[in-house]
Amino acid sequence: GKFDRPCWALRLNHYPPTDGKEIGIPPHADGDFCTLLLQDDQPGLSILRSTDGQWVQAPTRGKFSMLVNSGNHIARLSNGRFPSTMHSASCLACGPDARARQSVAFFWSPSVDVVVEPLPAFVSKDCPARYDGKRSGTIYSSGRVGRPAETDPERHDDRADTFQHPSAKE
Repeated sequence: GKFDRPCWALRLNHYPPTDGKEIGIPPHADGDFCTLLLQDDQPGLSILRSTDGQWVQAPTRGKFSMLVNSGNHIARLSNGRFPSTMHSASCLACGPDARARQSVAFFWSPSVDVVVEPLPAFVSKDCPARYDGKRSGTIYSSGRVGRPAETDPERHDDRADTFQHPSAKE
């Protein structure tokens, strides 16, 4: 099956306080199936809410919380019905007692040689396939990070262009 030999990666993130003026990672959607994110209580994860197109700060619950971001694999499998999570990360803590934001991201995808294409349940005469089949290992992040978009038009993501730094909204 698609997940007999999953591909995964673990990333430890450290975002130092910047008084809310810098971005640690520009807006992007992960290229995986899903990302499990363990984060501390420091603000800084901005997420584009798919229901209304507004950028919001991800909630923090207690000292540590877990979030699940859908990746570009889910968007492809669902023929775009379930969009990948567009997000940006930094540390928005300000002041003399500001602490760095820390998180641990676990990226999970199917085997790299599995062909990922819209599932039949999401394709019809009225809703044709928006994506061709593509090997899992060649589905990348989209937005403002990752490999150059010139080599893969699917890497461009207009949603990234809607991002406004949280400090600019004040």
